[in-house]
Amino acid sequence: TDLIHWKQVGHVLTRTSQLNLANTKPSNGIYAPTIRYHEGIFYVVVTNVQGNKGYTNFYVTTTNPEGAWSDPIYYDQSGIDPSLFFDSDGKVYFQSNRATKP
Repeated sequence: TDLIHWKQVGHVLTRTSQLNLANTKPSNGIYAPTIRYHEGIFYVVVTNVQGNKGYTNFYVTTTNPEGAWSDPIYYDQSGIDPSLFFDSDGKVYFQSNRATKP
């Protein structure tokens, strides 16, 4: 693509096994999804905001964005607006924002 004329090729979170939003309240749900591509695999990392229950972070993967995506892989990491960084040494870093009180 020329980065101007985009084509929708699929959706990421399509199954309740990936994400069940049946009882999600207004202003809750998926925030700030980020997509990354590394060595033949697409990654989407997201935060699921759950109101007073807090939030969870997870990612899903696929080798074909037009097909099915994996079930979520959850990780115990606070923060919102997540992203992944793939370093040249083979390490993968998770980064996010989190406000703390002084």
